[in-house]
Amino acid sequence: MPAVNCFCLQAKMVERAALRYTPAGLAVQELVLEHQSWQEEAEGQRLVNLRIQAVAMGVLAERLAHGNLGAALQCQGFLLSPRRGRSVVFHIQSFELLQES
Repeated sequence: MPAVNCFCLQAKMVERAALRYTPAGLAVQELVLEHQSWQEEAEGQRLVNLRIQAVAMGVLAERLAHGNLGAALQCQGFLLSPRRGRSVVFHIQSFELLQES
């Protein structure tokens, strides 16, 4: 059975680094996403607050670099632990703008 690593999140873009390029010329946009929702857990409701580091590459990076901070996004991608970190980074493979800020 193949391993699955799929992540989908509705969130606001709250921080964004300067757009940069790899030595091969690929655009890279690092950002922070913020999510808040009510989730069911143990037969009750729980308020969930989440801030997550994210990155997009190529055309997606360039599109996000021109988006407004505070914009609501529907993002899909995968999760990765960076080599030198303990946290998780969300690698965005596609996104849809839900609402401008």
